Amino acid sequence: MKLIASLLIVASNFFHINVCRGQDVNIIGPQNIALGQIRSIDHSSWAVLTNVANLAVRKKVSAGISYQRKFEIAALSSRMAAVSFPNKFGTLTGLVLQGGFEKSSISRYGLGYSRSFGGKVLAGMQFNYLTHQIEGAERADAFYASIGVVIQPTSSIHLAAFVQNPEQAAIRHYGTDYYLPSLFCLGVQWSADPHVLILAEVEKEQEYSPLYKSGIQFNFKDHVFVRTGISGKPVAYSFGGGFHYKWLAVDVGFVQHATLGLSSSLGLFFFIGNSK
Repeated sequence: MKLIASLLIVASNFFHINVCRGQDVNIIGPQNIALGQIRSIDHSSWAVLTNVANLAVRKKVSAGISYQRKFEIAALSSRMAAVSFPNKFGTLTGLVLQGGFEKSSISRYGLGYSRSFGGKVLAGMQFNYLTHQIEGAERADAFYASIGVVIQPTSSIHLAAFVQNPEQAAIRHYGTDYYLPSLFCLGVQWSADPHVLILAEVEKEQEYSPLYKSGIQFNFKDHVFVRTGISGKPVAYSFGGGFHYKWLAVDVGFVQHATLGLSSSLGLFFFIGNSK
Protein backbone atom coordinates (compact mmCIF):
# COMPACT_ATOMS: atom_id res chain seq x y z
CA MET A 1 0.00 0.00 0.00
CA LYS A 2 2.90 2.39 0.67
CA LEU A 3 4.13 1.77 -2.85
CA ILE A 4 0.70 2.58 -4.28
CA ALA A 5 0.47 5.79 -2.25
CA SER A 6 3.94 6.85 -3.42
CA LEU A 7 3.00 6.24 -7.03
CA LEU A 8 -0.16 8.31 -6.60
CA ILE A 9 1.81 11.22 -5.17
CA VAL A 10 4.15 11.16 -8.15
CA ALA A 11 1.20 10.90 -10.53
CA SER A 12 -0.46 13.91 -8.95
CA ASN A 13 2.39 16.04 -10.26
CA PHE A 14 1.11 15.13 -13.70
CA PHE A 15 -2.44 16.29 -13.06
CA HIS A 16 -3.65 15.58 -16.57
CA ILE A 17 -3.20 11.85 -16.01
CA ASN A 18 -5.94 11.87 -13.37
CA VAL A 19 -8.26 14.65 -14.47
CA CYS A 20 -8.00 14.74 -18.26
CA ARG A 21 -8.78 11.04 -18.42
CA GLY A 22 -11.72 11.58 -16.11
CA GLN A 23 -10.79 9.15 -13.34
CA ASP A 24 -12.25 11.41 -10.67
CA VAL A 25 -14.39 13.87 -12.65
CA ASN A 26 -16.56 11.46 -14.63
CA ILE A 27 -18.04 9.48 -11.77
CA ILE A 28 -21.52 7.97 -12.16
CA GLY A 29 -23.93 6.46 -9.65
CA PRO A 30 -24.16 2.79 -8.59
CA GLN A 31 -27.24 2.07 -10.69
CA ASN A 32 -25.59 3.08 -13.94
CA ILE A 33 -22.24 1.57 -13.03
CA ALA A 34 -24.08 -1.76 -13.11
CA LEU A 35 -25.69 -0.86 -16.46
CA GLY A 36 -22.53 -0.75 -18.52
CA GLN A 37 -21.52 2.67 -17.11
CA ILE A 38 -24.11 4.49 -19.23
CA ARG A 39 -24.30 8.25 -18.56
CA SER A 40 -27.03 9.82 -20.71
CA ILE A 41 -30.00 7.86 -19.30
CA ASP A 42 -30.22 7.43 -15.54
CA HIS A 43 -33.51 6.80 -13.75
CA SER A 44 -31.94 7.04 -10.32
CA SER A 45 -31.44 10.16 -8.24
CA TRP A 46 -27.73 9.85 -9.06
CA ALA A 47 -28.46 11.42 -12.44
CA VAL A 48 -27.25 14.51 -10.56
CA LEU A 49 -23.74 13.24 -11.39
CA THR A 50 -24.36 13.31 -15.14
CA ASN A 51 -27.49 14.21 -17.14
CA VAL A 52 -29.76 16.12 -14.75
CA ALA A 53 -32.47 16.23 -17.45
CA ASN A 54 -33.51 12.78 -16.20
CA LEU A 55 -34.64 14.38 -12.93
CA ALA A 56 -37.08 16.83 -14.52
CA VAL A 57 -40.12 14.63 -13.83
CA ARG A 58 -39.25 13.76 -10.23
CA LYS A 59 -42.07 14.36 -7.74
CA LYS A 60 -40.43 13.82 -4.36
CA VAL A 61 -37.65 15.66 -2.59
CA SER A 62 -34.71 13.29 -2.26
CA ALA A 63 -31.32 13.27 -0.56
CA GLY A 64 -28.62 10.63 -0.64
CA ILE A 65 -25.05 9.57 -0.03
CA SER A 66 -22.75 7.26 -1.99
CA TYR A 67 -19.32 5.69 -1.73
CA GLN A 68 -17.26 4.43 -4.62
CA ARG A 69 -13.89 2.65 -4.66
CA LYS A 70 -11.96 2.27 -7.89
CA PHE A 71 -9.99 -0.92 -8.38
CA GLU A 72 -10.36 -1.63 -4.63
CA ILE A 73 -7.77 1.04 -3.77
CA ALA A 74 -8.78 3.24 -0.83
CA ALA A 75 -6.74 6.19 -2.16
CA LEU A 76 -8.94 6.18 -5.28
CA SER A 77 -12.24 6.26 -3.37
CA SER A 78 -14.92 8.95 -3.70
CA ARG A 79 -17.67 10.14 -1.36
CA MET A 80 -20.77 11.91 -2.62
CA ALA A 81 -23.85 13.65 -1.26
CA ALA A 82 -26.71 14.87 -3.44
CA VAL A 83 -30.15 16.43 -3.16
CA SER A 84 -33.04 16.97 -5.60
CA PHE A 85 -35.85 19.45 -5.00
CA PRO A 86 -38.81 19.30 -7.44
CA ASN A 87 -41.08 22.34 -7.60
CA LYS A 88 -43.56 23.94 -9.98
CA PHE A 89 -40.74 25.54 -11.97
CA GLY A 90 -38.73 22.34 -12.50
CA THR A 91 -36.18 20.43 -10.40
CA LEU A 92 -33.21 21.93 -8.59
CA THR A 93 -30.27 19.68 -7.74
CA GLY A 94 -27.13 19.97 -5.64
CA LEU A 95 -24.02 17.80 -5.49
CA VAL A 96 -20.90 17.57 -3.33
CA LEU A 97 -18.19 15.06 -4.28
CA GLN A 98 -14.81 14.44 -2.68
CA GLY A 99 -12.21 11.97 -3.88
CA GLY A 100 -8.61 10.97 -3.38
CA PHE A 101 -6.61 10.96 -0.16
CA GLU A 102 -4.86 13.41 2.15
CA LYS A 103 -1.93 14.12 -0.18
CA SER A 104 -3.96 14.58 -3.35
CA SER A 105 -7.69 15.27 -3.25
CA ILE A 106 -10.33 16.42 -5.70
CA SER A 107 -13.64 18.10 -4.83
CA ARG A 108 -16.58 18.86 -7.09
CA TYR A 109 -19.58 21.04 -6.30
CA GLY A 110 -22.54 21.05 -8.70
CA LEU A 111 -25.77 23.03 -9.00
CA GLY A 112 -28.31 21.93 -11.60
CA TYR A 113 -31.74 22.72 -12.98
CA SER A 114 -34.01 20.60 -15.16
CA ARG A 115 -37.48 21.01 -16.60
CA SER A 116 -40.10 19.03 -18.49
CA PHE A 117 -41.64 20.44 -21.67
CA GLY A 118 -44.98 18.79 -22.26
CA GLY A 119 -43.81 15.54 -20.71
CA LYS A 120 -42.14 14.46 -23.96
CA VAL A 121 -38.97 16.54 -23.76
CA LEU A 122 -36.81 16.90 -20.65
CA ALA A 123 -33.87 19.31 -20.55
CA GLY A 124 -31.31 20.19 -17.90
CA MET A 125 -28.11 22.07 -17.20
CA GLN A 126 -25.54 21.87 -14.43
CA PHE A 127 -22.72 24.18 -13.36
CA ASN A 128 -19.73 22.60 -11.62
CA TYR A 129 -16.84 23.93 -9.57
CA LEU A 130 -13.82 21.62 -9.42
CA THR A 131 -10.83 21.89 -7.08
CA HIS A 132 -7.63 19.87 -6.81
CA GLN A 133 -5.44 20.09 -3.71
CA ILE A 134 -1.97 18.59 -3.45
CA GLU A 135 -0.18 18.63 -0.11
CA GLY A 136 2.23 21.56 0.01
CA ALA A 137 0.92 23.17 -3.19
CA GLU A 138 -1.62 25.85 -4.01
CA ARG A 139 -5.13 24.72 -4.80
CA ALA A 140 -6.07 24.53 -8.48
CA ASP A 141 -9.67 25.10 -9.55
CA ALA A 142 -11.96 25.44 -12.57
CA PHE A 143 -15.60 25.90 -13.58
CA TYR A 144 -17.33 23.79 -16.21
CA ALA A 145 -20.88 23.02 -17.33
CA SER A 146 -22.90 20.08 -18.59
CA ILE A 147 -26.15 19.99 -20.55
CA GLY A 148 -28.53 17.21 -21.42
CA VAL A 149 -31.85 16.37 -23.03
CA VAL A 150 -34.17 13.36 -22.94
CA ILE A 151 -36.84 12.83 -25.61
CA GLN A 152 -39.69 10.36 -25.15
CA PRO A 153 -41.29 9.77 -28.59
CA THR A 154 -43.28 6.82 -27.22
CA SER A 155 -43.90 5.35 -23.79
CA SER A 156 -41.43 2.54 -24.48
CA ILE A 157 -38.56 4.49 -26.10
CA HIS A 158 -36.33 7.17 -24.55
CA LEU A 159 -33.62 9.00 -26.50
CA ALA A 160 -30.99 11.04 -24.68
CA ALA A 161 -28.02 13.29 -25.36
CA PHE A 162 -25.50 14.50 -22.80
CA VAL A 163 -22.56 16.89 -23.18
CA GLN A 164 -20.02 17.58 -20.45
CA ASN A 165 -17.66 20.55 -20.56
CA PRO A 166 -18.75 21.85 -24.01
CA GLU A 167 -16.77 25.04 -23.33
CA GLN A 168 -13.55 23.00 -22.98
CA ALA A 169 -12.63 24.50 -19.63
CA ALA A 170 -9.12 23.95 -18.31
CA ILE A 171 -7.55 23.85 -14.87
CA ARG A 172 -4.21 25.54 -14.24
CA HIS A 173 -1.77 23.39 -12.34
CA TYR A 174 1.93 24.12 -11.73
CA GLY A 175 1.80 26.91 -14.30
CA THR A 176 0.30 24.72 -17.03
CA ASP A 177 -3.29 24.52 -18.29
CA TYR A 178 -4.84 21.05 -18.50
CA TYR A 179 -8.15 20.62 -20.25
CA LEU A 180 -10.93 18.85 -18.40
CA PRO A 181 -12.65 15.95 -20.19
CA SER A 182 -15.19 16.98 -22.81
CA LEU A 183 -17.72 14.16 -23.24
CA PHE A 184 -20.45 13.67 -25.83
CA CYS A 185 -22.96 10.86 -25.19
CA LEU A 186 -25.96 9.57 -27.16
CA GLY A 187 -28.20 6.97 -25.56
CA VAL A 188 -31.37 5.01 -26.19
CA GLN A 189 -33.64 3.01 -23.90
CA TRP A 190 -36.26 0.49 -24.90
CA SER A 191 -38.83 -0.84 -22.45
CA ALA A 192 -39.27 -4.31 -23.84
CA ASP A 193 -41.66 -5.09 -20.99
CA PRO A 194 -42.87 -3.21 -17.87
CA HIS A 195 -40.24 -5.14 -15.93
CA VAL A 196 -37.37 -5.00 -18.45
CA LEU A 197 -35.23 -2.08 -19.65
CA ILE A 198 -32.63 -2.37 -22.42
CA LEU A 199 -30.14 0.48 -22.82
CA ALA A 200 -27.34 1.36 -25.24
CA GLU A 201 -25.01 4.32 -25.53
CA VAL A 202 -22.08 5.65 -27.50
CA GLU A 203 -19.68 7.97 -25.67
CA LYS A 204 -17.03 10.11 -27.33
CA GLU A 205 -14.26 11.90 -25.50
CA GLN A 206 -12.38 14.37 -27.67
CA GLU A 207 -9.02 12.67 -27.96
CA TYR A 208 -10.26 9.07 -27.73
CA SER A 209 -12.15 6.65 -29.95
CA PRO A 210 -15.90 6.17 -29.37
CA LEU A 211 -16.85 3.92 -26.46
CA TYR A 212 -19.87 1.63 -26.89
CA LYS A 213 -21.95 0.50 -23.93
CA SER A 214 -25.04 -1.58 -23.25
CA GLY A 215 -27.05 -2.63 -20.22
CA ILE A 216 -30.18 -4.47 -19.18
CA GLN A 217 -32.31 -4.19 -16.05
CA PHE A 218 -34.93 -6.54 -14.64
CA ASN A 219 -37.27 -5.54 -11.82
CA PHE A 220 -39.56 -7.60 -9.64
CA LYS A 221 -42.74 -5.80 -8.54
CA ASP A 222 -40.84 -2.48 -8.82
CA HIS A 223 -38.98 -3.19 -5.57
CA VAL A 224 -36.05 -5.49 -6.42
CA PHE A 225 -33.75 -4.75 -9.36
CA VAL A 226 -31.07 -6.83 -11.09
CA ARG A 227 -28.72 -5.14 -13.56
CA THR A 228 -25.82 -6.03 -15.84
CA GLY A 229 -23.93 -4.43 -18.69
CA ILE A 230 -20.83 -4.33 -20.83
CA SER A 231 -18.59 -1.63 -22.24
CA GLY A 232 -15.25 -1.63 -24.03
CA LYS A 233 -12.45 -1.46 -25.21
CA PRO A 234 -10.87 -3.04 -23.23
CA VAL A 235 -14.03 -4.86 -22.29
CA ALA A 236 -15.45 -4.10 -18.84
CA TYR A 237 -18.27 -6.23 -17.40
CA SER A 238 -20.64 -4.73 -14.86
CA PHE A 239 -23.38 -6.00 -12.60
CA GLY A 240 -25.36 -4.98 -9.54
CA GLY A 241 -28.79 -4.57 -8.03
CA GLY A 242 -31.05 -2.51 -5.88
CA PHE A 243 -33.93 -2.43 -3.45
CA HIS A 244 -36.48 0.39 -3.62
CA TYR A 245 -39.36 0.70 -1.19
CA LYS A 246 -41.40 3.81 -0.36
CA TRP A 247 -38.92 6.30 1.15
CA LEU A 248 -35.68 4.35 0.63
CA ALA A 249 -33.57 3.28 -2.37
CA VAL A 250 -30.43 1.15 -1.94
CA ASP A 251 -28.28 0.41 -4.99
CA VAL A 252 -24.96 -1.34 -5.54
CA GLY A 253 -22.86 -1.57 -8.67
CA PHE A 254 -19.67 -3.36 -9.66
CA VAL A 255 -17.52 -3.18 -12.76
CA GLN A 256 -14.69 -5.55 -13.63
CA HIS A 257 -11.98 -3.99 -15.79
CA ALA A 258 -9.98 -6.50 -17.82
CA THR A 259 -6.66 -4.99 -16.70
CA LEU A 260 -7.22 -2.91 -13.56
CA GLY A 261 -9.64 -5.11 -11.65
CA LEU A 262 -12.84 -4.52 -9.70
CA SER A 263 -14.50 -1.21 -8.81
CA SER A 264 -17.53 -0.97 -6.53
CA SER A 265 -20.17 1.57 -5.58
CA LEU A 266 -22.91 1.79 -2.95
CA GLY A 267 -25.63 4.43 -2.78
CA LEU A 268 -28.49 5.27 -0.41
CA PHE A 269 -31.29 7.69 -1.28
CA PHE A 270 -34.14 8.89 0.92
CA PHE A 271 -37.41 10.33 -0.43
CA ILE A 272 -39.46 12.88 1.45
CA GLY A 273 -43.12 13.66 0.82
CA ASN A 274 -44.50 14.99 -2.45
CA SER A 275 -43.57 18.53 -3.40
CA LYS A 276 -44.58 18.73 -7.05
